[in-house]
Amino acid sequence: MTRILLYLLLLAPALVRAEEFDCLIEARQSVDIRSPVEGLLESVKVQRGDLVKAEAAYRRALRRDPNNRSAWEALQGIGAQGGGRR
Repeated sequence: MTRILLYLLLLAPALVRAEEFDCLIEARQSVDIRSPVEGLLESVKVQRGDLVKAEAAYRRALRRDPNNRSAWEALQGIGAQGGGRR
């Protein structure tokens, strides 16, 4: 009898871990990111939870407008190598 109780106690954590939860993990800290100019976004090409790399976003901006000075400065600021398009 004691042996059966011991097995049940050992299995209890595994049974609890197998349970599924439907939830959303919220960020511990929120940060407001704003543009120095006001305006409306034409489109947002990422979804919630996507990994976004700054360099790729700045290069995309330069493909649309090669004279985008703020994108060039931002690329230099993050230390992106090579000024050409990728």
